Amino acid sequence: MENHNDSSYFSPQQLIVIFIITFFLVTGVGAVIIFLGGAKYSLLSEILIIIPAIIAAIYYKKPFRQTFRINKISPAVFFYSLLISAAIFVIGDELDRLIYLLFPMPDELMESLKQLMQINSVTDGVVLVMSGVIFAAFAEEMLFRGILQRTIEKYRDPAIAMVLSAVFFAIIHFNPWSALQIVFLGLFLGYLAWKTNSIYPAILLHGINNLVSMILLNLPEEKLAPYSTGDHVRLHWIILAVAVLVMATLALIRAQQENNQESF
Repeated sequence: MENHNDSSYFSPQQLIVIFIITFFLVTGVGAVIIFLGGAKYSLLSEILIIIPAIIAAIYYKKPFRQTFRINKISPAVFFYSLLISAAIFVIGDELDRLIYLLFPMPDELMESLKQLMQINSVTDGVVLVMSGVIFAAFAEEMLFRGILQRTIEKYRDPAIAMVLSAVFFAIIHFNPWSALQIVFLGLFLGYLAWKTNSIYPAILLHGINNLVSMILLNLPEEKLAPYSTGDHVRLHWIILAVAVLVMATLALIRAQQENNQESF
């Protein structure tokens, strides 16, 4: 249990300033990179998302690991988080497909997103994995499930904190056609961070989701036949994912409770 009176929290006012600076920094630098090197390289500006918060933590002398929720997890929690990540990807992928069938994304936007994620060279692969998987998972979780959700938890119920962090997480992606899916992912990211008091499980889920999405986008359709029908994920994968999600979540809760008891 965290002490909500400690010095590791930012105030709401400080958090607002951090987010405003972050927004202008990322969009400004991203625009410059697009102009100089192209849209794909602008993804590297992802790492800048956490820089203002880190500078603020140093300036206000905040305890780094506690402020950003960078706490150790047990091997058992890591394993169950891995299973949850795989299950959430499958369920979220089907949700993606359903949303796009009901509210199709404009063809121009869809094509531009596919080109952005297309790996045409080793350099493309390195840029996309570094920015879309590593930088995104670490930086966004430190910001959204670290300082944002953790600060809201200090003043509101954890459930409200999870919902609000998931909504802001969706807004920052600037894609209304993916907003519902991103909120869905954000809720599980928030739950994992809150339940384990660590952003490591959320980083794992976030990174796996982005990596597998990138891989699927770069595979030819015929290679995906065992997994999907084109419009939908095959039913047996969805059923398996739901079963794994339920069992792994219950197992993670038990493992975390055992860890908490051992720490006392």
